[in-house]
Parts: sequence; structure tokens; C-alpha cells
Amino acid sequence: KGMRIKLTVHPILNGAYSFKKLPTADTFTPDASISEPDVDENACEYMNSQIFTSLVNNPFVFEASGDNTVGTGKIIGIIANTEAVSQGQFGQYPLMVFTDEGIYGLSVNSEGLYSSSYPISREVLNEKATLVPTDRLVYFASKKGLMAASGGQVACMSEQLRGRTPRNFISVGDGKFLEFLENCLIAYDYRDSLLRIFSQDKDYQYIYNMVDKTFSIANSGIMAKAVVNDYPDNLIQDIDGNVYS
Repeated sequence: KGMRIKLTVHPILNGAYSFKKLPTADTFTPDASISEPDVDENACEYMNSQIFTSLVNNPFVFEASGDNTVGTGKIIGIIANTEAVSQGQFGQYPLMVFTDEGIYGLSVNSEGLYSSSYPISREVLNEKATLVPTDRLVYFASKKGLMAASGGQVACMSEQLRGRTPRNFISVGDGKFLEFLENCLIAYDYRDSLLRIFSQDKDYQYIYNMVDKTFSIANSGIMAKAVVNDYPDNLIQDIDGNVYS
């Protein structure tokens, strides 16, 4: 209070300021009635529903124009949309965003940035499950079963496993397919058009044939820990550290 500080403005630096001489202990006495604010060192801000797009060829700069809010919930997964939403609208929503309140498609504006979001479905991806892109469909697991998304449509692929357990499935596993999908890992077998569905605490797997849309069970003895889909191959790691291809 009552002290003058000289500021020097550098126009070349676009409005930057510098303090030529900071006050010293001899010239500045803090007011004893003012207490320092409490600072929470672990404080952070969660932006669970936002997607940030960086500048072209510069992954370190995120401008406000590349900030998109998708719904009001939490984003669980993001994947490319390879199928047209409708006739004449191929590529209008090239990005599919899976949130805890449904699936959204993101459109692209004239500047090449993602702009508005479009709700596609109310289906919710299981948080611990994997997203599997194939030639035309994107497969994922929800509380309803094994789902497939194509363009702007989402359909259940495992209706035959809901309700009564098929007789030939009783000998392997407990038949609770929906519980099996809660923390499942899906490996995409491109050569044979199969989805190998593992559960992280089961030693057997479900196999879905994408051509004839049928299921089978294999007692492989593999308790999968991680699955990496590296098109057209895949890698499966079990809880003992072994890696299968």
C-alpha cells in the first residue's frame, strides 16, 4: 500500500510485462491480518465428457476451437466409424464416442475439426470391456449382451444366449453369459472371422462366428489378462505372462 512499481511493456512480446525492481523486505511489510490461502496440492479438474483436438502437425497445442463436449456423462471409449450413417452421408460422423449415457457420433466442420455431436444409441459400453473394430461393424459388450454398431444403428448379436441356457453349453462354464461380459476381453480373429471372448477370471472362452452369427464355447484353459488387436493379428496375454497369437 502506498508503493509504486514501475512496469515496462514490450510491444514485440505481445503485451508481456516485466518487474524492473521487486520490493525487498526493507520496503515492503505484509499486513499481519491477511492470512495465506489454503492450497490443496491434490486438487484437479475432471473433464470426463470432453474431447480435445490438437493443431495439425503440432500435438502440443490445443486451441479452444478443438474442444468438444460430448453429452454430460463420462467418455469410456472412442473409435472410428467405418460405415455410412445413411445413404449419401458416408463420413459425416467419422468418430463414434461411447459414454456412460449412450453412443454419440461426431461430425467434422469445414476446418477439419470435430464440431457437433449426434446421439446414435442409448446403449452403454461395459467400462472394463473392449471395443473391437472390424471391416464394417464395431463390436462391444453391454449389459444387454454382445452388441454391434454400424453407422447410426446398434443391434444385439447374442439374443440366443439370453434367457434359458442352451443345453450343449451346460458342460462348460456356468451359462451366465451377461455376467461373463462384464469384464471381458475380445480378440478379433480376422482370418476366420471370429471373435474370441475372454473373461479375466474364467479359463474358458466364448467364440462368436461373425459369418453365420453363432456361438460356441472352448475350454482353452487360458485366463486372459490382456488382449491387443493388431490387425490382422492379435495377441493374448494370460495371468502367468504367456503370450499367444
